[in-house]
Amino acid sequence: MLAITVFILSYAAFASYDVTVLINGEKLGCSQAPFIKDGTTFVPMRDIFEGLGAAVEWNEEHRTASASYEDTTITVYPDSGAFEKNGEKLSLGVGSVIVNDKIMLPLRAVAQSFGYSVMWSGKDYTVSIATDGILNVYFLASGQADSIFAELPDGKCMLIDAAESSFGKELESFIREKGYSHIDYVVATHPHSDHIGGMAHILKNFSVGTFYMPDITHTTKTYERMIDALYENGCETQFISNGSVIEDGLYDINVLSPQIREYVRLNDYSAVIKLTYKDKSILFSADAEIIAEAEMIASGLDLRADILKIGHHGSATSTSGRYLDAVAPKEAVITAKKENSYGFPSELILLQLQNRGIDIHRTDVDGTITAITDGYIYIIE
Repeated sequence: MLAITVFILSYAAFASYDVTVLINGEKLGCSQAPFIKDGTTFVPMRDIFEGLGAAVEWNEEHRTASASYEDTTITVYPDSGAFEKNGEKLSLGVGSVIVNDKIMLPLRAVAQSFGYSVMWSGKDYTVSIATDGILNVYFLASGQADSIFAELPDGKCMLIDAAESSFGKELESFIREKGYSHIDYVVATHPHSDHIGGMAHILKNFSVGTFYMPDITHTTKTYERMIDALYENGCETQFISNGSVIEDGLYDINVLSPQIREYVRLNDYSAVIKLTYKDKSILFSADAEIIAEAEMIASGLDLRADILKIGHHGSATSTSGRYLDAVAPKEAVITAKKENSYGFPSELILLQLQNRGIDIHRTDVDGTITAITDGYIYIIE
């Protein structure tokens, strides 16, 4: 009776949260409710392994449970909580536990043993396991400028803008620290120095797959240096506009603007990029202003995105109410310098975001902002 009482108290301490487990976007049905203990999520062994497509067996003689998938076998010793992978002991820092006669396993350790990605959303207590890769998007703290680097799920990478020329070396270091010496896709959204200033440095120090930019020139030394470096690099160059497709496969990279026409303001030539990975999308508005936004809306484009990079550093000349309603983001990212002379982001823009319940992230307040998604859930760091 004493043992039973202690067990019930212990389990009650475990079950403080209602945890949802997704496998490739599908909710996992569990015979025993998942729970969190000391920061670790535990799930029923059979449910999670079968959900991952593994064959599960129990060996009564040795009191072991095993799960096999392709060339990987995970063996669990529930009496001690130990794990083995293909006969070699795994040091996971936490072992299995038994609740209501069911073996409960630490979820992250199990999924990663098979090489799957695991993400945790503290907003809604959801764990997502995915068999494909992770998308990481870094909105870099680069002052009053734009520079965005993306690690794509298939191992490729993309750079959208390169801030001012003074940021070039820092940007190079950041990319190399991530392990890249080649950039598959480079986008210069428009030829203002706060977007292309560091581009010449990048082109001189990295091999590039394809370089993309709108068909508009500028009469500045910054622009000329970028073009000279582009020729020296020797990479393929493409002009982009609404309808251009950069990638169409495991993930989609589509260009929604500019339209093929002449604009009064150079900002409206900005290449607006939508990156979609499975169920999640990020929209990068560059410096597109209200005219370009209205054209995208009128064209009937699917502007919906979970995360919106706010146009023109939060200036009131961008991010109209109609545009926000068409995109309907849950998160907004604003790239700006702390106490900048322009007064960006505009109080009007902040109010519009707040009134719609959109979470606001700012490089002038938060530093570099990272969006991470497996295509089913996302987190912002």
